[in-house]
Amino acid sequence: MFQRDAIESQTGEIRLFAYCHEGMGVGHLRRTLTICNRLAQAFPGLKRRIATGSPYASLFESHREVGWVKLPTIAKLTTGAYRPATPGVELGALLEARRQLLVGAVERWRPHILLVDKAPVGVCGELEPALRRVRAHLPRTRVVFGMRDIDDAPETTRREWSALGAWRALEECYDEIWVYGMREVFDVARMYQMPEGIESKLRYVGYVCEEPGGNRDRDASSTEDIVVTVGGGTDGDGLIRAYLDHAAPQAASRGLRSTIVAGPDLPTESSSSLRRLAAGIPGVTWISADTSLRERFVGARLVVSMGGYNTLCEVVAQGRRSLVVPRVSPRVEQLLRATLWHQRGVVEMLHPRDLTPQTLSDRVMKLIEVDGPCSRDGLDLRGLETIVHRFGQIREEASRYEAAVRLQ
Repeated sequence: MFQRDAIESQTGEIRLFAYCHEGMGVGHLRRTLTICNRLAQAFPGLKRRIATGSPYASLFESHREVGWVKLPTIAKLTTGAYRPATPGVELGALLEARRQLLVGAVERWRPHILLVDKAPVGVCGELEPALRRVRAHLPRTRVVFGMRDIDDAPETTRREWSALGAWRALEECYDEIWVYGMREVFDVARMYQMPEGIESKLRYVGYVCEEPGGNRDRDASSTEDIVVTVGGGTDGDGLIRAYLDHAAPQAASRGLRSTIVAGPDLPTESSSSLRRLAAGIPGVTWISADTSLRERFVGARLVVSMGGYNTLCEVVAQGRRSLVVPRVSPRVEQLLRATLWHQRGVVEMLHPRDLTPQTLSDRVMKLIEVDGPCSRDGLDLRGLETIVHRFGQIREEASRYEAAVRLQ
């Protein structure tokens, strides 16, 4: 049980608890970790703990200063459904175990700030008991929902959130909502028809990405000219194969190098055949997974991707040109964002219905001839700094509260 309700301890320590379920790929976990690490740089007394079921948390274990609460893994299928990663385990029993772990974690940790990524009530509603316990026993804990500007098609998100009781939770359990985007690009309140009580909690912080490093112009000493990345890789084999079938040989004939970042979820059978194909093309490097894509983008002439949130933000922050072939199923989030950014002249887009080895190669060859950085006019890429500023305001409010408690 909770022993006290205090925002800040006598030592000035602040505890941040982040929930990031991550059933597919590593994008949400990367963004959550980026936010937590940036806050720790700005506030040295910050203690961080991340709860996740990602099977790839070990890729980030170099971040030893972060406390991990490892939940039993639930895999997200390409259909959007979930299943236990361990054969023979019943989904309901696994979800109940995860619920209990989350409740126990917040009870022991007594976070001053609870930051929830993407899913307001967690996978299949698993986080709601912990949210209710925090509200009942730690009413001064600041509970924040962090959402990408685009979750999915508006009608799909409204339907799913209604079925899970997410609207009620946002109204009753959350203090504020950080939108990782811009109202001018995608107005979440209007598009998702948010009730007034929820809309009043919105804070658009801008796009979340690390500050660009080094010169934004292409580095001639780079080890790659074209980077092809498909996020987690679950459904990225089509794009990789199309690139290797035509664009990669064409690039090699021009003396250009290609790096394929396959992603940890690329199906094993596809991975094996594609790696063999890549090995036969000069200048092609195959990488199964890379948690430091930002650094790889620094020297790239062109990035070909499916347009995941982190990838687009980091590529544009680096000033790199980008060709996006977005995912359109089971969610259209990537298609919607790529379309909006294409309309603003930030990225180039090839709709997957038009994807063939020849069309992809034609677009790649055209884009590598374009000199200079891409346009990022009108995009607010200072999301991390805005979060730091808001966190500082919350910290000051917490300090004033603690001072008042000590005077009583």
